[in-house]
Amino acid sequence: TYIQNTGVDYVKEDIFKVVSILPGEVISVSDDDIVGKTVKVRHSNNIISVYQSLGEVSVKEGSNIKQGEIIGTSGTNLINSDLNNHLHFELLLNNINVNPEKYYTKTIGEF
Repeated sequence: TYIQNTGVDYVKEDIFKVVSILPGEVISVSDDDIVGKTVKVRHSNNIISVYQSLGEVSVKEGSNIKQGEIIGTSGTNLINSDLNNHLHFELLLNNINVNPEKYYTKTIGEF
């Protein structure tokens, strides 16, 4: 079965802290056997960031978080088990997946 990857995977041997890219509201915290623990954060300008394959989650649904706040740690999942410890990161703009790497150098006003 082919499943399109709609984000970027960041891999490191050691577990690392995962932080929010922008301030926002945690709209979802879930745990799935296939993709692992996932946190979704809604930001201004119709932006949603998705942090998947988390080992631990340190935020709760409905909480407001700051840019740079720790939301959890890297981990594993079944769909990308060959990556071992990693973070799968997705970015949605107006509910459409975009390449996160094209937005790393932009300010929130440029989205």
